[in-house]
Formats: sequence, C-alpha cells, structure tokens
Amino acid sequence: VEIRDDRQGAMGKMITKWHQNEGHWLEWTFDAPTTASYRLLFRYATDGQETRRKVEIDGAVPHPAAAQLAFKRTGGYGTSPADWEFLTLSDEKGDALVLPLTQGKHTLRMTNLGDGLGLDFALLVKE
Repeated sequence: VEIRDDRQGAMGKMITKWHQNEGHWLEWTFDAPTTASYRLLFRYATDGQETRRKVEIDGAVPHPAAAQLAFKRTGGYGTSPADWEFLTLSDEKGDALVLPLTQGKHTLRMTNLGDGLGLDFALLVKE
C-alpha cells in the first residue's frame, strides 16, 4: 500500500497499490457524533475490471452486499480528475444501506478481495 498526495482531483492524501496482496486490510477509527442512521460513501478511482472489497463496521459485515462490494471501473487510478467517482454502500438492488451507529468510536475495515483501488476518502452521511 502506498499513500500518495500527487493525484489530480484527490482531496488530499490517497491510498493506492492496494491490489498486490489479496486479504490485506486497512482500518480506520472514527467518531459518530450522535446515535443515528448513516450512509457510507467512498470516493475512489480504479482501472480494474474486478475490484472488490469486504467492508466491516466494528468487526461485522453490516449487510451481505458488503461482503463483496464491487467498485466499477472509472478509467484510471486517479491520475486524472475524471477518474474519481463516488460509491454508496448499497444492497443488491442498489438501495443505499443505512447503518445504525451509536454515538462514539467505531471502526471501518476494508479488505482487498481483488484488483486495484485508489481510495480518496470514506464519508458517513447522517440520515
């Protein structure tokens, strides 16, 4: 994994070269400001055809769709501003998943299940 700050259109430092080891995971802790329902979005770039990640919140997959979340091809790995897209954690029908979180600390883990992914950031949006 590499942390880069030279990609056009990235909001700051981004994660890349995450494809080299399947099963490799990255983890972030965050504070939910209030007990509420949240949507989870990712700003990403990929030129991979089969980019997949497992998403866990506090050690559990929040929905079966999060066990193999597919990131569709954007055309590049963030070297152009046009490479970046948003993906909302959604169910099989495409409906946004709503994550009930209590106020306080939580952990987001993403595990590489295949292909490359440039990740700019993950965002929680309160419902």
